[in-house]
Amino acid sequence: MTCPVDLPRIRRALAKLDRIAVEHPEIRHCGQPWANDMNQLQETIMTPGKERIAKYRAKQREKGLKTVNVFLTPEAQAALNKLQSERPDATMGDVISDALLIAIATRKQP
Repeated sequence: MTCPVDLPRIRRALAKLDRIAVEHPEIRHCGQPWANDMNQLQETIMTPGKERIAKYRAKQREKGLKTVNVFLTPEAQAALNKLQSERPDATMGDVISDALLIAIATRKQP
């Protein structure tokens, strides 16, 4: 069962978030007020989830990125968590990609 989207309520909530962002600039969303993104928000709300995901994956493929599914040992999970905590703004893909590139660049050749 779906519920109707109450855009006026969303606008009021975004305006409140903007006031909070002015008071606390350290938590501001990409340096832009949320209320300025209403067209994007409305488009996102009106676009079915499967379509949004398909667009996102297509953009990632255009960038040359590829999805890889891996199972990590508990030790590798701890190492990944540590690396991610050191780079909170980086995505998991960025952290793993950088770690792999560094591992290849620093390995000793026989």
